[in-house]
Amino acid sequence: MKCTKCNHDNIEGSLFCQECGTALINKEADIATKTTTTEVTEELSTPEITEEPTTEKKKKSKLPLIIILTILIIGLIGLAVIFGKSLFKSDEDKLIDAIQKTQTAKQKAIVGEFGFNEFTIDGIGVMEAAVVENLIKGITIEYKFLSDADAHQVESTFGVVMNGSELIDVTMHMNEEHVAIGIPALYKDVIYLNWEDVNSILVKYDLVQEDKMPEIDVDSIIESIDAYSKSLDFKQYEAYKNIDETKYEDLVYGFLTKSIVDVSKESLDMDIMSEELSLSGQLYTLDIDMADYMTMSTKLMTALLEDENILPMIIEGVTKVIDTTIAQEDIYVYNLAANLEGDSFIKKWDPSFEAELIDIRDEFIGKTEAEYENMIKETKDSLETDEYLDMQKAMSDIYSEIDLESKILVNKDYVMGSETTIMIDDSIIDAITDSEMLMDAGGYMMNDLDELDVLFKVSMYSRMGVMQIDEEINFDGLPSDAIDFASLDDVDLMEMYQEIMMNAEKLSSSFSTGF
Repeated sequence: MKCTKCNHDNIEGSLFCQECGTALINKEADIATKTTTTEVTEELSTPEITEEPTTEKKKKSKLPLIIILTILIIGLIGLAVIFGKSLFKSDEDKLIDAIQKTQTAKQKAIVGEFGFNEFTIDGIGVMEAAVVENLIKGITIEYKFLSDADAHQVESTFGVVMNGSELIDVTMHMNEEHVAIGIPALYKDVIYLNWEDVNSILVKYDLVQEDKMPEIDVDSIIESIDAYSKSLDFKQYEAYKNIDETKYEDLVYGFLTKSIVDVSKESLDMDIMSEELSLSGQLYTLDIDMADYMTMSTKLMTALLEDENILPMIIEGVTKVIDTTIAQEDIYVYNLAANLEGDSFIKKWDPSFEAELIDIRDEFIGKTEAEYENMIKETKDSLETDEYLDMQKAMSDIYSEIDLESKILVNKDYVMGSETTIMIDDSIIDAITDSEMLMDAGGYMMNDLDELDVLFKVSMYSRMGVMQIDEEINFDGLPSDAIDFASLDDVDLMEMYQEIMMNAEKLSSSFSTGF
């Protein structure tokens, strides 16, 4: 190609002059370009053209859509993995999972209270009724519970409030070193006892003879408790793999499905033990029919009786417990088993105990296997007797007079708060009176209820709020002036006893005159 500026002959197809760098014009390409441009312009300006696009054009036009769909699918899969497929769980699944996760949490800080919304009584004297109503309605029971399963530490506070004034409170501390208790209304100081001093205290006050008192090793006890907890985790049993969970889940889920009446995003505000809790999340409102609950429980029991996999689970559980006792060289469980066999207590482990425990295990399993089928048959037969059916109807009548409503708030897959109300009125007396079988059985009804002309109405409530869960808990610990019980002599103990008795009398007096 010849350059139009310097006339240099360039290689055919060159875009720029090799001599001066001037852009070269390819006439053929220019003509082709102009032709294509003209054709496109004509196509765009000609509405009559209805020619279908080529297959290649179709593929190109759908590519962005495929990419978007792929991204969405990957995103949904990722969400399902991250949230444990909770997006696709039913309300019953989410609620049950939250309850189980909360129960098994390693660290917990919980506050709660119990009291009465309403209590009225009629049929007795006006003064007597006023006293009883004031007594019942004025009482509130409060509690605070802190625990750390990994640290083996627990603290709790339990209080009784009468008409807004604290009547009594109890504090308890327990960890790997000591156990402590404080009741300010009875004694001014917190008293604690180191685990290592338990033996000497029991022997000192003749609670156990020294030659029969085993040595207490706190570390070994804690280790054994952990080991037994694992051995009793039946969901890890080989026999459990054969259990058909669905038939049990269907019974429970069927009951819950009828009980869940509302699910919504709401909050739950509570003031418990000076803790102002404002909780938000998914609120499950349950209206539980107690008669339906009893029916479900009966069906569950029947299903268990008919499940041939229950016996293997029992046998595996007993085997694991005995194996744990042998592995831990646990003299405490051995003493329990030995005592049942009529043998004396021992203080230290001996290798020969292993054979004894194996014999006890084999004997128990042999008897259970031999008697289990007959025991199940007798139990199932008893469920079909007139006596049982009468009792079932009577209990159903009684439960039908109990109205139970509950609100459970779930956040981050934990139960963060709950509020339950139980309402009972005098119609429950009619239900009990009509249950002649209950009146005749056991003889624990001291009065003839059909002659009891007392009407009452009760509404009780229970509230619980979670302050912390599965995160580090800050414990108050022992106060600096706590008293070591092992350090007290006889004079100290007498002074303590006198103070406790004097304060107990004052407490009893204030309780009786507080209403």
